[in-house]
Amino acid sequence: MNEDITSGIAGALDWIVGEIGQFVEVEFAEPLNEPSVTPITRISQDAIPCWTEYKHSGTSDSPIARELPPKFQIHDAINSKIFITDCDPLALEVGCFVAFLDELNKHKSKIALRIERYCGRRLAYEEVEALRCGEILCSRSYNIGSDYVIYAIAPRHSEKYPEASANILNMCVREALKTMIDAGVTTIAFPMSSESELSYPKCDFVNTLLRTLRKWLELPAVASKVQKIFLIGKMTEFYPLVRRYFPRNTNDETLSAEIATTGNEFGELVYEERNIRVSHGPLLQDVAVPKKAPLANFGKDRQGQNDDQYDHYLKLAYSLKRMDIYKELESGNFVYKCGNDDANRPVILFDAYNFTFAQQHNYALAYALATCNRFLQEKFVVVLANLGKFSIQFTYPDASLVKAAGLLVLFRDLCQVLGPTRIQCMGAVYFHRCSWAIKSFAYLVSGLLPDEVWQASIFVGSVGVRWLSIQNPQELGQHLPLKSLVFHQPLL
Repeated sequence: MNEDITSGIAGALDWIVGEIGQFVEVEFAEPLNEPSVTPITRISQDAIPCWTEYKHSGTSDSPIARELPPKFQIHDAINSKIFITDCDPLALEVGCFVAFLDELNKHKSKIALRIERYCGRRLAYEEVEALRCGEILCSRSYNIGSDYVIYAIAPRHSEKYPEASANILNMCVREALKTMIDAGVTTIAFPMSSESELSYPKCDFVNTLLRTLRKWLELPAVASKVQKIFLIGKMTEFYPLVRRYFPRNTNDETLSAEIATTGNEFGELVYEERNIRVSHGPLLQDVAVPKKAPLANFGKDRQGQNDDQYDHYLKLAYSLKRMDIYKELESGNFVYKCGNDDANRPVILFDAYNFTFAQQHNYALAYALATCNRFLQEKFVVVLANLGKFSIQFTYPDASLVKAAGLLVLFRDLCQVLGPTRIQCMGAVYFHRCSWAIKSFAYLVSGLLPDEVWQASIFVGSVGVRWLSIQNPQELGQHLPLKSLVFHQPLL
């Protein structure tokens, strides 16, 4: 019996070993056809000439007549950081090497395939595929001259929008410089030839590269952390461009006047006629300048905000006039401008007594945004009126509690849509006649409101604050600094 069991186990093991052996033979029967990798002979940085010492044959030293002012001046400190070479880019001993990848075909780069072969590991294409134009991926490298390889996703040149393509390429170069600084190295190498790697004209590529490097080396924060920048390419083709962006003598300065544009301080192409012009108004006044008026409007600039929610509800507000609900919202009188306060600030009143649009929350929010949007260029005051029904003896809940809660939710969402910058235009927020229930509910939603709203909040005619029964706007004006108010509905 034991012999049968032993023989059965032995047979099973033989079968398993045979299957594994067959699998191994099928997988590795043929030798790998990987080409043999010849070790790289590294090139020291000391063998690369500096741009200040570089000599190019065929260059005339005769003076050139200057007709236009130069675009770039002679800058010896910047020129001493530029080094010119035509060596193998993977053989140069440098801190970082930048490999540009095509945005639509990230796998065709020959230089990336060489890096894979020498480093002995594949590029993380899943991470590369997730990158967009202008973004980069920094990877540690082995068996080549550079310590790091920066893969930059370069755009394809657009004949229709050449400036946009150049600005994205500018982003690649500047992000590579930032990554080099973050990695703690001081040297970086850029290839100047791109026709085999990218769908980008050679001259336009080099122009953008040199313009970006020149502009960023003029920034002290960058120049202090960059020691050497190596430009790898055939100088017989690129020498005329390099001497214009990094002039070494008066002739080079004169030739730099031929550059079409130098871009802004970061090398980006920005055209003045395409900028939005904003006139000098209250938003652009200097806060430090003293004013004679007792209360000056210092609303902050909101032109730079790009809030999707704000744009969505503002577009909805513009389209409300073509809807049937617009007449209901307009005749409902739950939000409107009712006058100015003592400081001549507009007063926007939210009336809980007239708020019956809880079921049409989005439309009511868009309508309220349109009402407030006219006053976002200056300081204004918000009054949340009739939040509770008041009695001298006690405060009791009724249908107004539901309306008040709905109005507070609407006001909370309005503040979130406006955002923190626009919220600062609220000079004061008055909560009129809050019962204990409404005040508790207001505190519950306070976590979702910006701090600026609560810092500007004032409770009037509330239980525990003032035992008053305000029946008309005149009595309300005794406790609020309001004047010239016109109410569609008398305050309760």
